[in-house]
Amino acid sequence: MVLKETADLEEELDRLELEAALSAACHSADSAEISMTFPSDGDVKEVSYNETGGTPLFKQLEQCEWNNAFELCNEESLQTWVKSTGTTNTTFGWAIWRRLPIHEAVRRQAPAWLLVKMLSLYPESAWQTTQFGELPLHLAVETGSTPEVLHLLLIAYMEGTSRQDNSGRTPLDLVKENEYPDPIILESLGRATTNHLRLLQNYQDKIQQIEANHAEQMKQTLEQHEREIQGERETQARLQQELKEATEFAASMKKLGENSKQVADDKTLETRKWKATVDELKDEIKQRQEEKEVQQQTEQDLRTELANRDATIQELLERIDTLSADLSNSLVFHRDTVIKSMDKANEDLQNMLKTQQALQGHLTGQVKGLEMLLEKRGIEIPPLPPVRKTETPPPEVDTSEAIHAASKAANKALEVSNAKQGYV
Repeated sequence: MVLKETADLEEELDRLELEAALSAACHSADSAEISMTFPSDGDVKEVSYNETGGTPLFKQLEQCEWNNAFELCNEESLQTWVKSTGTTNTTFGWAIWRRLPIHEAVRRQAPAWLLVKMLSLYPESAWQTTQFGELPLHLAVETGSTPEVLHLLLIAYMEGTSRQDNSGRTPLDLVKENEYPDPIILESLGRATTNHLRLLQNYQDKIQQIEANHAEQMKQTLEQHEREIQGERETQARLQQELKEATEFAASMKKLGENSKQVADDKTLETRKWKATVDELKDEIKQRQEEKEVQQQTEQDLRTELANRDATIQELLERIDTLSADLSNSLVFHRDTVIKSMDKANEDLQNMLKTQQALQGHLTGQVKGLEMLLEKRGIEIPPLPPVRKTETPPPEVDTSEAIHAASKAANKALEVSNAKQGYV
């Protein structure tokens, strides 16, 4: 925990130092100790004056053709540098320079309305310097530009009042070097320089105040950190004491554990046995559950089959009842028919017996007549076997027993039908 807080404190110190360094850098920038940020070499557009004579805009500015220059103003042309090496196309061999169109316009004392357009299209040109470290503001003072032009350049880049060229001169120094300076320009540059210095001083005061507050905060932070470290040290000492006591307690518990290791092993073995028994019981329960499910399924199937059979039995009983009723009706009908038929048969039998007796008497009479005829004619008649005469007539056929048997069979069928209906 102490290490973490120490790391946090170091990180906070690094952050505060970085802020202080950034503040110092900003202060140096505003004090004109460093230049403004310029485009990288890959972004800079440059043409050779010795080979081309400059861009079309640059040529019009050299010839002081302000209207034509106004028409040719665009961002690309205003950002293109023109460089002279002093070797060809120059009047003097020492003519080595490097300028933007705004430098050339100020050198040629261009009108304010042309500079307004140039600054509106490329405002960064106000803080670009020539090969001698000259701002457009330096060139305006050196060439005696109008106050309007000077004011435009001051508005575009007020910090230029504190910028020095390669000779160490500010724009105000250049004005003071003139034997007959323009009072308006001198007043404007003096006031702008004073205001800028006052702003720088205010900024420096703010930075000093920030640094003082920062130092106070650092002091309070360090004191707070020292108190926290002291508390952490006390906490560490207490924890070390507790760790020592815990170590001694752990040693005693280890010795006690060694003594009870066998008991623990026995308990473990017993637990494993019980676990095995429980697993076997679980398997048996699972098997019983499966058997129970099978039995339940079988019981369900049997119930279904029993219900189907009950339905079949009910259907058969209904058919038996129908057949029994039909049989009863048929027996009653046939019983009457049989009785009538038997009575008719008995009557026919009696008639047949009477006819037979009459025929037998007629035949006996014809035999006697034939015998008498044969005797008259002298024909011997062979002896005939004696004919046994029946003194009693043949018994009459009793149909009551047949009728009784038919009635008994019909009653039996009715009892069976009633018994089945009672079962249902």
